[in-house]
Amino acid sequence: MIANENRILALREIGYTTREAEFLCLAAVFSGFFLRRQYCQFINRGSGYPVDQLAKKLIGRGHAREIHTDRRTLLYHLCSRPLYAAIGEEDNRHRRIRPRFAIKSKLMALDYVLLYPGNYLSTEAEKINYFCHERGIAIDILPSKAYSSSGKELRVQRYFVDKFPISISDDHQVGFSYIDEGMIATPSFETYLTQYSPLFSALGQCQIAYVSSRENRIDAAEATFQRVTGNEIIENHSGERLESFYSHAFEELKNHENRSQESNLFALIDAFNPAEASTNINDLGRYSPIKTRPDVKFEGFYLPFNYGFLDTP
Repeated sequence: MIANENRILALREIGYTTREAEFLCLAAVFSGFFLRRQYCQFINRGSGYPVDQLAKKLIGRGHAREIHTDRRTLLYHLCSRPLYAAIGEEDNRHRRIRPRFAIKSKLMALDYVLLYPGNYLSTEAEKINYFCHERGIAIDILPSKAYSSSGKELRVQRYFVDKFPISISDDHQVGFSYIDEGMIATPSFETYLTQYSPLFSALGQCQIAYVSSRENRIDAAEATFQRVTGNEIIENHSGERLESFYSHAFEELKNHENRSQESNLFALIDAFNPAEASTNINDLGRYSPIKTRPDVKFEGFYLPFNYGFLDTP
């Protein structure tokens, strides 16, 4: 994980082993909650002494609270400000108790990063730094939400408020994720795609992992993805992929005679291909066939775990 070494060292200094510290970093920044089976999976051991020892340390030091669910499944909430301060996340909202449907989303996010380990951007600061400073993307392109403090007029802009994991491959391919907990804790997939669309366009190429504990939801999600992003691909004579929406926009643009009416369509062309987009309508013929807008790939991920113990009574 990016910038994780210092976090691990900080947790070791307050009494956790290296493996415990590695797991707690993941659990704290991606979830705030964890299950005994998740730690056992992380260390590749069965339930027993190791997880008992970790739980004993966390509870004894006031770093976590133990929550007994209706089905006798033990849930641990990392709720201590000093614990989060040690990893540089003192104000992380994961410290707060959440309703059950929201906890499910958090546990699923942790399951996802445990099942598919990689180089993840885990915090708002890491995500902003990567996209703005390393990739040179303007901050107003990033998905955000404005918050206002109670009784104050000052509004604070926060970014990536869903806190879903984002992975970066060795060749800098970005992998986004959407966690579908099947209830109401997360925005709809369509809303998510709309909010992230400017960032997808700025990147040019990326992947979206649709993560669900219900396998039958994945096909519907893919249909939503195709409808919202317009990823109905047409093969042209040279085998290049043309997206129907932009193909139509291109034809419309060539037929416009009124310059003022062209502006919006030129903006569309610029959005997906700024290096080659033309402001001269006579030059447009050399872009046939036009390039597709950003290549966004959809992947469905089924989590084979039972989260029924979090069902609302």
